[in-house]
Amino acid sequence: MVEFLEGTHEDGLGIPYATTIDSDCNNAGYFDLKKDPSKIVEIPELRDWPEFQGLIRSVNSDGSFFRTLRCDVWFASLSGHPKFKRLAVGYATIAFEILNNNSKDNFAELRNRFLRFAPQCSQWPETVIYFKHIPTSYNEHGIARAWSEDIEIHGMGINDKDARKAWLKGLRVVHEFLSKESLLWAGELKKGRRTLS
Repeated sequence: MVEFLEGTHEDGLGIPYATTIDSDCNNAGYFDLKKDPSKIVEIPELRDWPEFQGLIRSVNSDGSFFRTLRCDVWFASLSGHPKFKRLAVGYATIAFEILNNNSKDNFAELRNRFLRFAPQCSQWPETVIYFKHIPTSYNEHGIARAWSEDIEIHGMGINDKDARKAWLKGLRVVHEFLSKESLLWAGELKKGRRTLS
């Protein structure tokens, strides 16, 4: 299944963001993986999830049309479902590398392109992919009102192994799609337009 959501101001994100460590949240802070790809090993959320690390590395590669702003992945219990008991949840917040492309309209078009790329996702009972517009400030560039997109994947199963397998099914499709889009728009990065890096 694929669902499209609209973020609120509470979902807002300011880039870069600082490290926070308290009783409610441990966050390693923002890493610009385009400038320093080696920092990927310092992202605690990616430990034990090599496939997710592969997606994050790919999206932040030199020729990618995108970049990630944050990510996380975890297991949870699933209550009330007649079949599935466990849930694997992972998300990456992405932005276009070209600064001015980070508009709601461009992310809406990206969603439509994903549906055309992978219509089979709408029929998957154990895997759900959510796209969510996130109000985003790109503070180093003086932009207080723009957008990014959460791509969140839920994999459901009777145990963690099955939930992870369903999650990986969604992750592979998202990875293929973003790689294809990067190839398609690679020429745009060579036009000298203002970028996030």
